[in-house]
Amino acid sequence: HMLWDYRVEKWYSIVDKLLVKALATAFLSAAVSEYLTLCLEAVSRSQSREAVRVVENLVTVTNGGVPEPEANLPVEEVAAAQHKWSVARSESPSVIVDTSLFVPPIQMKATIIHHEYNSLRVRITVRSYLPVAINFSSFKVCLSHPGSQHITEHDVTTDSSTIVPNKILTFYCDLLPEPADIGKIVQISSILLAIGNIVGRTVILSFNGLGTDPNSTYPELMFFKQVKGEDLEFMKVKPCLSSVISRRDPLVSLKISHKSPALLHEWYPLKVVLENHETSSISDAFLTFNLAQTTDQQTAQTTEFSDLNSLLSFPVNVKVDLASSKLEKSFFVKSENLISRQLDVRLSYMVEGNCCISDTVVSFDVKEAFSHSSKYMAINFDALDEVFTSDVFRIENKITSQSPWPMVIHSAHLKLVENVKREGVWCYKSKREGLVRDENDQDWGYDAEPKCSLSGVTLNENEWAVDVASVTAAHPSDAGSLGTLQLTWSRAGEEGSVKATVSPLNLPEVRVLECLLSMDVDVPGHGVLRQFYPVKYVLSNHSSRLLVLQLSVDPSENFLFAGPKECEVHLQPNSSKEFEYNMFPLFCGEMKLPKVQLKSADNSVPHLDLIVSRALPESVFIFPQSRHITDPEEPLKSSGATPKDIQTV
Repeated sequence: HMLWDYRVEKWYSIVDKLLVKALATAFLSAAVSEYLTLCLEAVSRSQSREAVRVVENLVTVTNGGVPEPEANLPVEEVAAAQHKWSVARSESPSVIVDTSLFVPPIQMKATIIHHEYNSLRVRITVRSYLPVAINFSSFKVCLSHPGSQHITEHDVTTDSSTIVPNKILTFYCDLLPEPADIGKIVQISSILLAIGNIVGRTVILSFNGLGTDPNSTYPELMFFKQVKGEDLEFMKVKPCLSSVISRRDPLVSLKISHKSPALLHEWYPLKVVLENHETSSISDAFLTFNLAQTTDQQTAQTTEFSDLNSLLSFPVNVKVDLASSKLEKSFFVKSENLISRQLDVRLSYMVEGNCCISDTVVSFDVKEAFSHSSKYMAINFDALDEVFTSDVFRIENKITSQSPWPMVIHSAHLKLVENVKREGVWCYKSKREGLVRDENDQDWGYDAEPKCSLSGVTLNENEWAVDVASVTAAHPSDAGSLGTLQLTWSRAGEEGSVKATVSPLNLPEVRVLECLLSMDVDVPGHGVLRQFYPVKYVLSNHSSRLLVLQLSVDPSENFLFAGPKECEVHLQPNSSKEFEYNMFPLFCGEMKLPKVQLKSADNSVPHLDLIVSRALPESVFIFPQSRHITDPEEPLKSSGATPKDIQTV
C-alpha cells in the first residue's frame, strides 16, 4: 500500500528505497507472488548491475530455484529463508502481474491490421528494456467482445522464445473469426507473456497493449519528448485494440424504388428488387424491415407495414427465395400522421458458410392526400343548418386532391345511419342497366339504389369531384352525424404495385327536426310578361291529428294574382290539400313570388316560417312578350313594266 501511494504521488526516491526493503522482506518470507512482482518493478528502477542481478533472481525463481539473498541481511535469517525457498510456491498456479500499475521492463503495443470475415491478424510490437535476454514459455493474445463476458486466448506465432534486450521485436497472431463474431466489434483485452512453466513459480505479465507509461500524468506529452533510435521507432507504432470484423461482400444487390412523398393514410408502395450474382447456392435469405432507432414512440404506433396479402408487425422478417437471378417484391407502409419516416432495410443470407448482409435506408415525407368537405342542402340547393323528417334534402360531398400523384377513387359508398334513407334517381337507360321502366318515357328509368358518382374518378393535384345524394330522415334526432362516406382509393399504378386504402369520412353533424307539415310548390320554369303564370301550393299533414292553419298571401308589386288571399285550412291526418293561384306578372326579369304565410291556430305546428321559406323558390324568371315583325312584300314586276309605268296613288 505504501508503494502504491508513493508511486501515484511520484515520490520516486522513496519508492526506490521502499523497493529495496520490500524485496528483502519478500525474500526472507519466501513470498513468491510478491517477490516476482517486486522484481519486475525493480528492474526498471535499478542500475545496470543491480538490474542484472534482479533479472537473474527472477529467472531462478521461475525455474524453481532459490534466489540470491538481498544485500545486508543477517546470515542466520538468510539460511532460514533459503530453506523456505526450496519448497515455496505461490497460492495460484501462476502469478499474474498487471503491468499497468508500474513501469515494466517490457513494453508492448498491439495493432489489429486485418479484420476480415475469413482472417483476423494482430501485430504485437515488443520493446525490451531488460539488461539481458530472457526466455518466455508462452505468448498469448486475449480477445473479448463488448456485451459478452466470454474471453478467448490465442497463441502468438513466434520463431524464437527469447526476448532480446534493447531491440524492437514484432510478432503476429493469426486466427479465424467465429461466424457469430462477424459484423461485431472484437477487442484486445490483454496480452499475456509467461516466464517459467513450473506450477506455483510461473509469472505471467499482463499488458494492455497501449505501450504507454502509466506513471505519466499526461501520456500525450510523450510525443514531445526528444527520443531517437529504437525508442523513436517504438513511439511511431500506433496501437489499435478494437475493430469490427467485416463481413464478406454480398453479391446480391438490394435496391428499393419508391416515389416520395407518401400520402396520409395511404399504403405507400415500396418495390424491392434483388439481383443475384452469387455463383454458389444461397440459403436462409431474409429481408428485414424496421423503423429507425431515432423514431419516437408516437410515430412507431402510427406506422403500419404490410405486403399484398397481410399485415406485418415491426421488426418484419420476410424469407425470400434467391434461386433465380432477379426477384421483385412489393411492400407497403401506412402513415397515420404527417411525421417523416425512416426505415432500415437489411438483406441477410448464407453462402459458403458465410453470412452476407446488405443494408439500406428508406426515407420519405408524408403529406395530405385530399381534403373532404360536406354540407346539407335543400331541394333548391340552399344550405341547411337543420333538416326535417319526411322532407327530401341533399348531401353534397366534395373531394379535392392534394396529391402530387394522380389519385384513383376505386369506389365510394355513402353509409347512412339507420334513421336516414337514400332516395332513388331518374336517369337515361343507356347509362344505367337494370332500371325500372317508365311508361311515359322509354328513354328514362328509375334507379332505386343509385351509385356514388365519385367511383372510378381519377384526380390530379388540385382537381376536385362532387357527389350529391338525395336522402330523407324518418325520425327526429339530436345533433349528430348522419353517416360516413366510405372512400376506397390509392395512387394510380399497375395492378399488384398498389394497395387501396379505405378511408371513412364522417358527415357533418346536423339536427333532424320533426316535420308535422310539409309544403310543396309547383311552378313553371319561367313565365311571360302579362300572361297567366299558374302556381300550385300543396300542404301535407304527416301527423296523426287534425291541423288547423291560417293561410295568407301578401300583395306584391311584381304580380297580380287570383286565388284565396286568406283562408283557414283544416288538414286531416296523413292528407294533403292543393291551393292554385293564377299569377299575372307585371315586370320582366327575376321576380319574387308573393309572400306566403302559414300560422297555426293553436301553435301546435313549429317551424312554419322555415317550412315556407324552404319550399318557395327565391325567384322566377319572367320573359318579355315576343314581337312578330313581318317584312313588307316587294311589288311584283310584270315582264314589260318599267319604273315609269308604276304610278303612286
